[in-house]
Amino acid sequence: MNQNPRIYRVSELANEMRNLLEMSYASVWIEGELSTLSKPASGHIYFTIKDDEAQIRCAMFRNQAQRLPFSPSVGEKVKIRGKLSVYTARGDLQCIAQSMEKAGEGELNKAFELLKQKLLELGLFDRANKKSLPEYPKNIGIVSSASAAALQDIITTLKRRCPGIPVTLYPSLVQGDNAAPQLVDAIKLANQAQVSDVIILARGGGSLEDLWGFNDETLAHTISESKIPIISAVGHEVDFTIADFVADLRAPTPTAAAELVAPDVDNLMQKLFSIRQRAVRQTVRRIETHAQMVDAMQYRLIHPSTKIENNRQQLQALAQIMSRNMQQVSSQRKQNLQQLGRRLNPQLISERVTLRRSDLNRAGSSLLKAVHDQTQRRNDQLSNISESLNVVNPLATLERGYSITRDEHNEIVRKASFNLIGTTISIQLGEGRLECDVKEISE
Repeated sequence: MNQNPRIYRVSELANEMRNLLEMSYASVWIEGELSTLSKPASGHIYFTIKDDEAQIRCAMFRNQAQRLPFSPSVGEKVKIRGKLSVYTARGDLQCIAQSMEKAGEGELNKAFELLKQKLLELGLFDRANKKSLPEYPKNIGIVSSASAAALQDIITTLKRRCPGIPVTLYPSLVQGDNAAPQLVDAIKLANQAQVSDVIILARGGGSLEDLWGFNDETLAHTISESKIPIISAVGHEVDFTIADFVADLRAPTPTAAAELVAPDVDNLMQKLFSIRQRAVRQTVRRIETHAQMVDAMQYRLIHPSTKIENNRQQLQALAQIMSRNMQQVSSQRKQNLQQLGRRLNPQLISERVTLRRSDLNRAGSSLLKAVHDQTQRRNDQLSNISESLNVVNPLATLERGYSITRDEHNEIVRKASFNLIGTTISIQLGEGRLECDVKEISE
């Protein structure tokens, strides 16, 4: 037995216990139920997590608490990640929490992402498949719970904005295991009825488990196949479901969905008033324009009697002009006839014929003499050219006793060559041709 045991001071032992725990359990996950919860003004959160057999005090400091995706409450089942430590002031075991999530949400989030990716690949989120909303719907369908506060918010907003539009409710559960099948049936019923021009799929806010019915694959296909455009108004602005991605339009809240689908009566009245004012202005402007046109036409309008008198005067003036023109034409034609008559006098014609005959005889004699002289000159020139040609004509040379010798190729032979021995040569004389065989060559 150790005679000198170490004696710890309380703070020393507490610090060693804290260091040991923080080293051994630097990062652990704990699942349980929140039994106590305190949120002081400092922004820290102090709570207790327990199960049926034990409990552990926990603390989450302000920096981590501000990043929580939800507001925790007593009775919720949660999972926390943190490190174990000892609060030395009281000697209590505690967990310093660094993050917190609702129990089961991890698996739900995973299932949500898997379904979202699957539907994305199938093209259910494509903008090209989205239907446009009617600008002035004749009937608005609502798929929601008859007792939901979201339904009352939608109806209140619709009555305020456009009370004349009828609303048709297609009731369905919006939470629980049976919610998704009922939502599918309600949307199909709305399409079969063909009463509504647009459908609002609505539910108030809640946890991921509360909204899980809107993350159903069959519901997603039903929304995509709907012939009626659908607005998804599920949860609050921060909540997202598969229905939001598949729907033709997502509204951040049910009230916002009602504002998107229903035209504002006040705005419509303002538009109508503006159209009426524009129509009045255009009508007045057209009336004034036509009045000016009438005035201008009235100014140009002439009394029928005045117009008849003007036309009569114009006809008289034209008749006078025509009479003068006819007299001038008649006088001119008369003068032309007289001139023609003088030119056609038989005595003048006979004299002209005699004169033309004498001219023709003289011209004929001159032509004959010119032709004879020209012919004689051409004959003399031809004789001279013929004599010149005979001087250089090779045939004339042959007639004087000369000859032309050609070889077998019809080439002229200019000198004796041994190559000609044994060949036949042609000798052209002044009259006729000789074919000779060459037997011997003399230099």
